Amino acid sequence: MKRRREVTIEIEREIVIRNHPSNRTWCTGCGDQVEMLNTNEAAHLMGSSEDDIFALVDSAEIHFTTSADGGVLVCPDSLLNRRSKIQTGPIVQRLISSGEIEFD
Repeated sequence: MKRRREVTIEIEREIVIRNHPSNRTWCTGCGDQVEMLNTNEAAHLMGSSEDDIFALVDSAEIHFTTSADGGVLVCPDSLLNRRSKIQTGPIVQRLISSGEIEFD
């Protein structure tokens, strides 16, 4: 007898960054206009260092672009998606990739 396990995960998130100059630009990874974050803001959001953010950029694990002044701007959606994958942990990720957990 085949057993079916159903897991429901609900995620709700809202990010408010105040007194922030607009960095709204096209994210090629998302295919949409997004409000990009500088590396300091991205590090704060992730609870990590700017060096960690640069490592994610270098490995192309998050979406990014370059600002007019040469700085790196990070897509918050890809950053939060990366964070969600880390927080779900390796067991849930294995179950998802093996098809044992399905999302409708």
